[in-house]
Amino acid sequence: MKNIKYDMKQVIGVLLGSFILLSFCLFFLIFDIRKITDNSPFDNLIIYYLCKGFVLFSTLFFTFGVVFIIKNVIKYKNNVIEIHEEYMIDRSTYNSLGKIEYKDIEKIYTKGAFICIELKNEEEYLKNIKGLRKFLINSNKKMKYTSISLSDNLLKIGRSELKKLIEEKVKQVNTI
Repeated sequence: MKNIKYDMKQVIGVLLGSFILLSFCLFFLIFDIRKITDNSPFDNLIIYYLCKGFVLFSTLFFTFGVVFIIKNVIKYKNNVIEIHEEYMIDRSTYNSLGKIEYKDIEKIYTKGAFICIELKNEEEYLKNIKGLRKFLINSNKKMKYTSISLSDNLLKIGRSELKKLIEEKVKQVNTI
């Protein structure tokens, strides 16, 4: 079994950036920007409330991201992705499916910053997924990604190395 860990330098960088953006969001959410500037576009109430809505959405987005990263680092610091002989366990993103049998993997390819994995029996894996995770997986599909899209952004392993490792395991299981 091989455990793939978080790269703590990357995690700290992302958390620091998220905290800075979250601070800006909170500042603009709490303070009335119209009192600071004269003759600004924010004097128009429609623009003002649209911007407040966007800032509120951004605040929730960055808060959710920070909480998710901190929770995952604490819980899965040393085993974000586990590579076993017959299966792998993915915990790299919020919409990860968990345990994936190599025999169920049909195709592996890279698209953008992701390793996409197509499954033979995807419906079996998705039948118990609900709520936000289901929404995110469906959003991935609408953008022509797969249900399983591994990101190496915060991992101690590169995309090509991780893809090669998974491909070797799939090939090994399918030749038995």
